[in-house]
Amino acid sequence: MCLAAAAASPLPAAAKAEPAYPDIYDSPLTFTALSDYAVGESKTAFADGGKVLLLDGENLLTYSFDGEAEFVDCIAADDGEYKFYYTLSGSADVYILPDSPGEAARKAVGITLQSSIEGQYPFNGLTYSLIDGTLSIWDGTSGSPASFEGYSRLKKYGDSLYAVCGNDVMILEGKTCRKVEFAFSNYDMLTRIPVGDIPEKLGAYETFGQNAKIVNIAEGATATKIDLNLLEAGGTFPVGDPRADTQTLGEGQALLLAEAGALRLIARGKDCYILNSADATDFTVVTLTETASGTTATVNADEYAHALPYLSNATRAFVIKPSEAVEVLGSVTAADIPVLAHDFYLVKNKDGDYGYVSAEFLNVNFPPVDEGGASTIPDPAPSNDDDVRTVVLVLVVILLVLIAAGYMTWVVTAKHRKVKKNADGEVDVTKEQSDDGEGPQA
Repeated sequence: MCLAAAAASPLPAAAKAEPAYPDIYDSPLTFTALSDYAVGESKTAFADGGKVLLLDGENLLTYSFDGEAEFVDCIAADDGEYKFYYTLSGSADVYILPDSPGEAARKAVGITLQSSIEGQYPFNGLTYSLIDGTLSIWDGTSGSPASFEGYSRLKKYGDSLYAVCGNDVMILEGKTCRKVEFAFSNYDMLTRIPVGDIPEKLGAYETFGQNAKIVNIAEGATATKIDLNLLEAGGTFPVGDPRADTQTLGEGQALLLAEAGALRLIARGKDCYILNSADATDFTVVTLTETASGTTATVNADEYAHALPYLSNATRAFVIKPSEAVEVLGSVTAADIPVLAHDFYLVKNKDGDYGYVSAEFLNVNFPPVDEGGASTIPDPAPSNDDDVRTVVLVLVVILLVLIAAGYMTWVVTAKHRKVKKNADGEVDVTKEQSDDGEGPQA
């Protein structure tokens, strides 16, 4: 075990232009009421007033208590796993430090915490002693020992001795004492991220001059996930849980939503992130598939056109009414550009404003193409209303012809019916038909 400052690989140096993605790495860890420290294999704990701070690599966890934390220690269990323990001022009870802040602490049975080394302690050819706050270091000669005031908690970890002086942990190197610097990833810096004029750029199609852009994301890029709909006045993004929402992205592409200074706002599918510009480079333009000249579209209900192919309140450019026809200029699909969450059409309204509309909200009217009398562009919403009317009309005509033919047959048959006589040889006038259309003569 060795007590040393936590080192992290910082992000590439950001440009001086503001705003920039906050450099959360290597924030100095300072204390206000440091009383003790303890070291595990890869973690260090500090008793600092009403809390215990646990430094795990670049991550800092804070455990808060109602009382004052007095002692901390790290002890190996029978299985070799190290656990941290602490006590509160005025109590002899020893507690196991939970794995995560907020979890209930459990009392430890049969555990005694390591106390400070008192009296003379030989180490590496020198003799160290801590008495009433005075640290003395003597080399065994006739000379006077080196003396330091205000020290406490003299402990040995690994091949070094350490002690507390004020609110600092000191490493003892021969006859000298040096402050140990600790650093951590300060996720609190991501609680609210100022983004300059990005809000205005999100709602303006002219932000990129023409079409949206795709950027390449570097492998291992650190980015913070945000919700564009929570954009605050003044250009600030609130982050609900900076630690949980900050993650490492894999190499690949993303849709560039906006940029300001050394900060980039990107989207992968429906997820939106803020990251350093050095991790989002190599711009390429989103290629649109052109539609036939004269292609128009309408919507079924009020719908927004967006300045970018990304659906959010922040990217709304203008509203399209159901009675309004817009010109369709081109399309882009998620199949062609997987970083998109939807298929989009680029449209232009009567005022000359441009915007992207999700394909699912548009009724596209493709113009006919006169090639042999048939359109080469399929109607995305075909209708058979005209065919039904034609069939009904044909049936009506056929029915009228049949009725007329039946009537003519009846007339011809009636005129040629034979005249019948009764038993006396007289003509039966009730059945006789006259050729001239007159009734029978008396």
